[in-house]
Formats: sequence, structure tokens, C-alpha cells
Amino acid sequence: MGPPVGHAPNRVLQAGEGKVPPSRRGPGPDVDGGALIQGFPKEHRFVGSKTAIARQIGNAVPVQLAEALGRHIAHALVSTP
Repeated sequence: MGPPVGHAPNRVLQAGEGKVPPSRRGPGPDVDGGALIQGFPKEHRFVGSKTAIARQIGNAVPVQLAEALGRHIAHALVSTP
């Protein structure tokens, strides 16, 4: 099922094979911005190369997501007979 008639697909969230070509990528957040989006405090310091740091930030599970998931699992365990 494609996009509604008269609407173009979103450039950023477009699914497809391979990677999005550089000419179609928008600027992403810098390392500090990405860390804040993932829930790291401003004063958190990462160790490693720039690539390793970006990978650490990209692979992190935001604290709020982990907390919500944990609450949901705990509720399911308590509610299960």
C-alpha cells in the first residue's frame, strides 16, 4: 500500500533497499545532541573514538523507555494468575 494519492513519501523515514544517498539525507544531531535525545545527562562523558562514541549513543536504550518497559513487564508478572 503506497502513500495516499497526492502525497509524497516522507524523505527521512522512507523504507527501501540499501542506504539513503547523501544527497537525500538531512543533517542529523551532533554527538552531544544525540546523547541528550537518548537521555544521557549533559555532564556524561563518553570514552573512545568519535565513531565508537556515536555507536554507544546510537545503541543505547533511553532510560525512560527501559523504565516503562520494566513497569509493563512487572505489571504483567503480577497480573498473571
